[in-house]
This record gives sequence, structure tokens and C-alpha cells, in this order.
Amino acid sequence: MFKKISEGAVTSISELRRVLQIDSVDDEDDLNYASIHQTRSSPTNSSSHSRVIRSLDAEKAVIAECKPRVEVFEISRKIVDPTNANFLVWPPCVEVQRCSGCCNSKNMRCAPTRIHVRHVQVNKIFITPKGKKQVKVVVPLEDHHDCKCEPVPSSAVRIHHPPPETKKAEPPPSTMAPVPASQKEEQPLRPHKKKNRKFKHLPSKKEQRELLVT
Repeated sequence: MFKKISEGAVTSISELRRVLQIDSVDDEDDLNYASIHQTRSSPTNSSSHSRVIRSLDAEKAVIAECKPRVEVFEISRKIVDPTNANFLVWPPCVEVQRCSGCCNSKNMRCAPTRIHVRHVQVNKIFITPKGKKQVKVVVPLEDHHDCKCEPVPSSAVRIHHPPPETKKAEPPPSTMAPVPASQKEEQPLRPHKKKNRKFKHLPSKKEQRELLVT
């Protein structure tokens, strides 16, 4: 445009307006072409920049205080009917309010101080050869309304004891009477043989009288 004006091609205001309009249209076309070309040439770059958001400023860490928060609670078949397992539950999970958060010490825990029990209706679905059958079942859910850091019960605190020393297994006590030490040392003796004793013949009283008379 500056070249046209310097060469004297523009001699009136109407011609200047015409030149300005043409140049503006050309610039607009160039901008549209550049934007389209950039979008087609680098689709991955735009998607990558939209996915990753980096910040050079570090946020200040804030403690997660002990308070009720929304959690997802699974409605299992055991809750609906503990005597049967041949069915489905819909919906399988719901939102509940439960206490969670940090306390100042490991000996403290976030516990509920006020609990509300509400009842919800779920579908108990049976699949049979004839088709699908649904039954409405009421399930109680527990919501925590107020929370507080309380000491952990002593039973829940794990106390680490050293492992007990392994002792050798002792033999079972004997029912027999103990054998004396003297009897253990002595060897068994052989039985004595009986010897036939020879007795001398003694005269009878009658024979003794006869001997005395003679």
C-alpha cells in the first residue's frame, strides 16, 4: 500500500479507500490461511498443551483437616442378602459422607461424633431362563455428620514384642519307675547251680544203744 501511494497510483480519496479495503481483505485472508495451516500442521501440539498445565508458583500445603467428606460406598450382595449370591445389585455403589483427615499425632484418629442412618432403595436383579426379574430392596447407609480427633484405642495400637525364643521339644514324661543307679551298673548274674549235698549216714538210736552195750 505504501508503494502504491509513493508511486502516485493513488490520486483521490476514493482510490485510497479502495486500496485500503483490498489490503484489509488480503490481510484477513492471510490471517485465516495462517491459522488454518497452523491448526492442520500441529494438532498434537495443541492437544499436548491443553493436557499439561504447568505452574512455576508452588502452592502452600494445607492440612486435610478432620471433617466429613464424600466417599464412594460399594453396595455388595452381602449387604442386600447374605443368604444368596445369585443376583445383581443396581446401583452397585453410592455416595456417602465419611470422616477422614489428619490429626496431630499417630496416636490420634479422625472419628465420627454424630452419625445419621438413612435408607436407600436398590434393585435386586435376578437372571432367570424366562428373563430378568427385579425386586426392590431397602438398604441402610451410614453418614457421618460431625468428626473429631480422638485417641486411638489401646487394642488398636500395635505393640512390637521380640519374637519368643524357640525351645526344644521335651520328651513326654515316662510312666515307669526310675531304675536305681546301682542296678544299672551291675550286670545280671547267672543263676546258681544247685549242688547235691552228700550227708553222712548217722546211726539210729537203737544202733547207738547196741554199740554202747557192747
